[in-house]
Amino acid sequence: MAKFTLGGKEFDTNDLTDDAKAHYQAIQVCEAKILDLNAQVAIMQTARNAYGEKLLELMIAVNDKKETLANTVDEEKIPL
Repeated sequence: MAKFTLGGKEFDTNDLTDDAKAHYQAIQVCEAKILDLNAQVAIMQTARNAYGEKLLELMIAVNDKKETLANTVDEEKIPL
């Protein structure tokens, strides 16, 4: 099979007992899941950032609209 390093020592998977093979496979499953979860976290961070950028864009548009309305009202004041 393959060689792997654990605790600074190199081992060959051919030399593993059945119990050790089960633990080795469990580590491989954990590593694969960690990689998958890290990819999912990256996707969620990208989505969160996009939502934040869009929210900021929308809030700026709302504030610009409010300022435009306020300026229009000020310009249309009727002198007493």
